[in-house]
Amino acid sequence: MIGEQDGYTPTSGSSHSPKEPCPGFEIRTLTIHDEVRSKGPHEIRIYFHLSEECVILNGHPNRYEIDVKSKKITLEADRNLRLETLKGNENPLGGWISKGYHHKVPATTIIGHCICNGTTSFVTRLMIAPDERLV
Repeated sequence: MIGEQDGYTPTSGSSHSPKEPCPGFEIRTLTIHDEVRSKGPHEIRIYFHLSEECVILNGHPNRYEIDVKSKKITLEADRNLRLETLKGNENPLGGWISKGYHHKVPATTIIGHCICNGTTSFVTRLMIAPDERLV
């Protein structure tokens, strides 16, 4: 799986961000490697949109434990990202999910911020806890 984001507008200092999981997935762990290439400094944001059914159990500077339907998922972001969460915010707007016209419900969005200059790499891991009923 590989994805790429070339930015939205062609500017002289536009940024480029290919997305590619690291080869050799670990069992129950998804590792995402983001690489941002830019000319000059750029503030970037990486968004992780959670389902409205997800509840953040606890958070540390770059690590969140998330409960979804009694399953635990840990999001561990790169140490170079400053994380914040939004849920049902109007200003700044964010942390909503809409599954129908004129219908929105609050849902957590985790946002990683960083200033990049040149080529910068970030590694994020999503770790799914084993199903305790199967152990």
